[in-house]
Amino acid sequence: MSDLEQPIATSAECLPVMLAARWVLGGRTPRQHQERYEAFLDVIDDEFTAAEITVGCDSRTYANKELLPVWLEDVAAGREPPAATERLLRREAERVGDRVPDLARRLKSALERACRAWSHMLQGIVLANAGDIVAIFHEDQLQLGWDLHDLFRTVLPCARLRTREVSWLVGRVPAVLGLFLSERESGLIGLVLEREHTHKFDAETCALFLRNAVTLLGRPELASYVEADLSTAASELEDRYEPAPALGLPHSGFGTGFRDFGLTRADLLPALQAAWNGREVPAPKRARGQKA
Repeated sequence: MSDLEQPIATSAECLPVMLAARWVLGGRTPRQHQERYEAFLDVIDDEFTAAEITVGCDSRTYANKELLPVWLEDVAAGREPPAATERLLRREAERVGDRVPDLARRLKSALERACRAWSHMLQGIVLANAGDIVAIFHEDQLQLGWDLHDLFRTVLPCARLRTREVSWLVGRVPAVLGLFLSERESGLIGLVLEREHTHKFDAETCALFLRNAVTLLGRPELASYVEADLSTAASELEDRYEPAPALGLPHSGFGTGFRDFGLTRADLLPALQAAWNGREVPAPKRARGQKA
């Protein structure tokens, strides 16, 4: 098996650039692409123009369909950018063939320059969002693809609470993930809880935070449903897993607090501080005669 066909990377070190590529790719839309994707598309468009490369359709359209998303998908799946570049170059060489040697040479040169620029742009995104954060987010709303979701469960310190309404994941994750959390479906996808001292949050601390959160939000009975071990071994129980009852909160999403519905960082801060100190918030005592 050649180096270019090696399996996808599965280490935490690969995650920041994988997330950056997935975030850029998320800006590709059926109509008007978002600025982050357009900036990458501009690079290949400029290179094709400078090399006087024309294709059967508009060169920008071709790059949007056949080049940029293919390269980004490869990087987001775990391949190093140089390997993704080699795969793209090889595919385009096979497509063009040797019938027009000058075109093949100019295409290869233009693609190499564009991919090198793309790689630098991804590294810029990673460097601008260096380090780790502790975050809480809707696991099912994060548009990462199953490959990245699996990495979250196996190589990062995370904990999860699943109910019939939501699936919350809390973990110490690459700061690049913060770019995803401002996206909206019904409210924010998630919140950044901590940017400093993140080393204190392992899987057990994240689970402690979730147990504290539901207790302080008035649903202490959900604490027993918090999952602290999301490893591959634990995932074998997925088929038999029964989600917790409905969360039953006025707002099960996240928000900013300014004309916005959902839990804010301020709402969750007491639970976070208790977990930071290793303290489990006790469930409130029921009043005499109160039903369970």
